[in-house]
Amino acid sequence: MFSGFSSGPLASVTIYNQPRERIEEATTAVFVMNGYRSVVGHANQLTFERPGSTDDNVAYGSLMFNRKVTERVIVSMRPTGEDTTLLSCNASLVENPGDPLGEDTHKIGSNHKETYERMLNSVRARLL
Repeated sequence: MFSGFSSGPLASVTIYNQPRERIEEATTAVFVMNGYRSVVGHANQLTFERPGSTDDNVAYGSLMFNRKVTERVIVSMRPTGEDTTLLSCNASLVENPGDPLGEDTHKIGSNHKETYERMLNSVRARLL
């Protein structure tokens, strides 16, 4: 289900002539429209989460202990030149999100990248 891993980002787009604040606003709007909620992340990143799908919960959750899986997407913004920003993301399925000792992360492979490419392209389109 999660084959096709790569060392780079799962998806990325280049955005031109936009301030960081507008990129953050557009990114948050697109992810919220797609069922994610914004959560606290690290500097230069936006983090979004939503409940995992039924298939995700069957694969990685625990029916016996009623543990659900969360899909987490980390979006990074990196200036790559004057007035140019690379917006990229990686996604994972997280068991026991927020548990400092029990959180277990499963990276989503590139065979699922179309969903994330579509969302990042929507961010870029909002900024045109």
